[in-house]
Amino acid sequence: MAPSFSDKGMIVAAIIAVQLIALVSMLGAERLVRFFGPTGSTLLARLVGILMAAMAIQFLIDGVRQIFA
Repeated sequence: MAPSFSDKGMIVAAIIAVQLIALVSMLGAERLVRFFGPTGSTLLARLVGILMAAMAIQFLIDGVRQIFA
């Protein structure tokens, strides 16, 4: 079934919302770095790195399972 006009509109709205969130995050990044300080920024970067690694491993596991299922 082809996506309807409202489906396409929802996709465009979601893309715009994500872009706006990214813009606000980037504009406020300097303020957040000052708030957290160097130690907090390092800690936050490491936590995000661990989270991304865990997500990558999960995607890999899901892909391997799908191949052999």
